[in-house]
Amino acid sequence: MALNDTASALKDSNSTIDQAPVANFDPSTFILREATTSEKISCWRTNSASWAGKLTTDEYIVRETVNGSAELTRDGGIRYWVFTEPALPTSADTIPPNKATGSAEDGKQDASTQKVASWMMRRLAEWLDSTEACRFSALFSDVGEYYRPLGWCTFPNRETSLPIGSTTSLDTTPLTADNLRALCEEDVATIISDIRSAPIPVDKYARFALLPTYAQAAWHFGTEEYIASKIFKSPPRVPSIKGALSSSGRTWSYWVHDYSEDKLILLRLVSLYSSSTSDEEGEAVGEIAAVLRAAQVEAADWALHKVVIWNPQPRTLEACKLVLGGEEEPQVRERTEGSIPGVRWIGGVGDGEFETGLEWVALEKYCWC
Repeated sequence: MALNDTASALKDSNSTIDQAPVANFDPSTFILREATTSEKISCWRTNSASWAGKLTTDEYIVRETVNGSAELTRDGGIRYWVFTEPALPTSADTIPPNKATGSAEDGKQDASTQKVASWMMRRLAEWLDSTEACRFSALFSDVGEYYRPLGWCTFPNRETSLPIGSTTSLDTTPLTADNLRALCEEDVATIISDIRSAPIPVDKYARFALLPTYAQAAWHFGTEEYIASKIFKSPPRVPSIKGALSSSGRTWSYWVHDYSEDKLILLRLVSLYSSSTSDEEGEAVGEIAAVLRAAQVEAADWALHKVVIWNPQPRTLEACKLVLGGEEEPQVRERTEGSIPGVRWIGGVGDGEFETGLEWVALEKYCWC
């Protein structure tokens, strides 16, 4: 939907009355189809109660329109679905599988809502499995285990965090949207090469990754810039620094400002150092620490409370320890609620077994969409 259509769509949606499923309904008679513009707006209006954060309902709806207009999602890059007969009990959206590469309110729902959602996801799974180009699909959910019997098995996902800081690193250069594209292209090429050439571990049958394209990063940037434009009005301000690059050019990261939860989240952290020598490992850790310090300063500049890193690698944890003064070990926790990653591999039954044979390369925040 074009941005200039938003006002009229909002006006139309204000008169839309969502219909709740009637008692004793039969979800097997429902159909899964793509949503109309008014249906999308109606669903967004309902979703805003949980996801608007610091935005108003109408601002949230415009944000969803902005998201759908990004390079990643426009021109059919995102599709919106409703499960209906003919009411609008729930909705879903999908991003096409060519964005990936691979080889070989509180989470509680009443019974009727769960029944509708289960039927909807089964229909969606049938459609995905029948699409030849879709070898696998991924989702991020606040009720991750709910999707396991439906075929999307959850993956372990850890995170660590750092406090904000005020010491600017002299060993990094700020990254903007303009100079990030080339780095993303290099990153994508490296991941594709690694997946296609590196042997699959003996305990795995496939490795896969969602590609960290510039379009994927720009989707996050568009969201944060829109939200900032609504929150910071006097004076108006949007984030221009998107990440940090080490002086050697071998270590870099880009991030997103989460204004709803007051945290800076690293979308992607790249270290091109091998582990061939202890000296190189020391350089790698030092450069990651410099990038993390730049992230701390950026978080402080926006009055955010912390810096968050998904699935930190061992050298990243060493860098966190260095940032913390060299004595304190960074705290790592298993993420069990909020954006839990899940994967449906074609032929998988979601019984908790097949995902142990999959290796998700670069499972970081940039994947989330």
